[in-house]
Amino acid sequence: MLRLPVRARCDDRSRLAITHPSSGEPHDWLKPSILQAYDLIGISFGFFVDWRNRSIPDAVWVKRIVQEDCTPWPLTDAIRLQQAIREIDTEGVINALIRFCAKHALRCHYFMFKESTPWSFNPRTIVELEITSVSPQAMLTDVSSIRERIRTLRGRRVPIGPGGLIYGDSSLECFLSHTPDFWPGDVDMLLVDSRSLVHAVLEFKKHTLASPIDGQTVLRYRDRDRLKYESIGFLRDHFAGSKQLPVLMVYYPTNPSHRVVKLERLVGPANALKPSISEVLPLPMLNDRHSLRRFSDALIRMMSA
Repeated sequence: MLRLPVRARCDDRSRLAITHPSSGEPHDWLKPSILQAYDLIGISFGFFVDWRNRSIPDAVWVKRIVQEDCTPWPLTDAIRLQQAIREIDTEGVINALIRFCAKHALRCHYFMFKESTPWSFNPRTIVELEITSVSPQAMLTDVSSIRERIRTLRGRRVPIGPGGLIYGDSSLECFLSHTPDFWPGDVDMLLVDSRSLVHAVLEFKKHTLASPIDGQTVLRYRDRDRLKYESIGFLRDHFAGSKQLPVLMVYYPTNPSHRVVKLERLVGPANALKPSISEVLPLPMLNDRHSLRRFSDALIRMMSA
């Protein structure tokens, strides 16, 4: 019934973003089966920054794609929708997300829709389910309502840029990128423990060029994508409390000729994140559990440095 979002061209959703053929992506390396050895699990969600006061609102948004052959749609059976969510996100991850939201007073909303929806006609075919509610109830919503809520949560309209996204995780995200009310950015991964305490904020940066990956650094991107990196900094500060919470960049390749991945730890204020330490490692391979463990060990070491 549901599937995970897949990054593809906004102007042609059949053209998927390229990935390394034998290595995949960091989400593949940090699955629950790997992280459980460290009493950690990775969760991801869309979040907002209220730019009036540089704070993180309590709204957590997750998008899931409805299979095109799912009928009837829209569906508002909350029990069936919750079952479908648990099937695609797995029990362990969805339970960790719910516990995390409860611990930090967050409200988690799932938005489910079909890729083929003609968004310019604004149909009420987006199904929303607040999974952290005591009695979750499914409701129908539309693009106009979504845009209004985005403006309210951000405290203002924030354009993404004149051309919108080139690649996006969904047709809805691509559509909204051409408006001042773009979909909330995702935290690529939060590493949390069994008590729902945050241990690190991870940001995954894809390297698609032939140039050496060890030259990658946040300083190449921070100033031209300031909104994104400031948001990451504010998210870090929101969960840090009185402790130092690391932001770790993972630079990973798509070119099959590359054989390394780079880790970089960021420090500094939210509006001026900068690198402190870095490490270049052998590229993990999906069919080599030893290489996956070697990568996760290095990540944990840098997280604790």
